[in-house]
Amino acid sequence: MPGLHKFSFRLLISILVIGTFVVAAKPQGSVNIQKIPEAGIQFTVPAAWSVEKDKNGTVTLSKKENDTYVVIALSALPTDPSLTLDKEFALFSLGVLESIKKDWKTYKAEDVAKDTQNGMSLIIQPFSGTAPDAGGDVEGLVIVMGAAKPLGIFAQRTKKHSDTLDKESSDLLSSIKKIE
Repeated sequence: MPGLHKFSFRLLISILVIGTFVVAAKPQGSVNIQKIPEAGIQFTVPAAWSVEKDKNGTVTLSKKENDTYVVIALSALPTDPSLTLDKEFALFSLGVLESIKKDWKTYKAEDVAKDTQNGMSLIIQPFSGTAPDAGGDVEGLVIVMGAAKPLGIFAQRTKKHSDTLDKESSDLLSSIKKIE
């Protein structure tokens, strides 16, 4: 199972480095609610953000402004009833952070924290570092949410970013909730 997480997010980072940003064709001002039915969650995508879904069901959201960007990937994780949320987080974060350690010039992980959002438990770990091929100074989050099926979230952005990108990415992450 750890190899699957490592592969998925290695691929995501590769896509990020290549700089593939496709703007979603949504009329300005319309609400774009996306769902990941396998995990039983939905979230609101800000206007002008790209939305892509791969064959494995991972939804990648991104927005680029000049040389700054935000990329957020959400994926329903494989279900194993014997795994607690802590163990799911350990496996998911191991795959993501191992990949980052290899690809980034410098890397620092912050403390792991537990919280709840919209009635779902979550475990989160911020990280930061330098990745010359991915925009220089970057920061990110690894999150696992206790949804109907655990949800793994990988978020990365340039440390230098606009207030708009900061607000939109925060609003997007805060909008994750159970499907209504």
